[in-house]
Amino acid sequence: MTVNLNNTPQNPDDDFYLISGSGNVVENGKTYGYNITEPLRFQPGCNFPTSGKMTISTQNSPDTTLDFFPENGACDDVVTMTIGGVSKKVNLGS
Repeated sequence: MTVNLNNTPQNPDDDFYLISGSGNVVENGKTYGYNITEPLRFQPGCNFPTSGKMTISTQNSPDTTLDFFPENGACDDVVTMTIGGVSKKVNLGS
């Protein structure tokens, strides 16, 4: 994780955090791999990344790519999900 204080450590409202990495998650006996291909950017007061991309893979299924920048960095739960070359905007909170 990288923290950017924007040269104003006394003002946390303009800070942002970049998360990168990869790993595996096991749920109900099924393993999901994830790889953050562009760092996920988090800002104070926003529950979802405002930019970044990640790929999720499972055995015997096509990879899923999530793009967190479809609304030009808005603080929302909208992502572009691409599976097998087909893309669709979805709301993560719905």
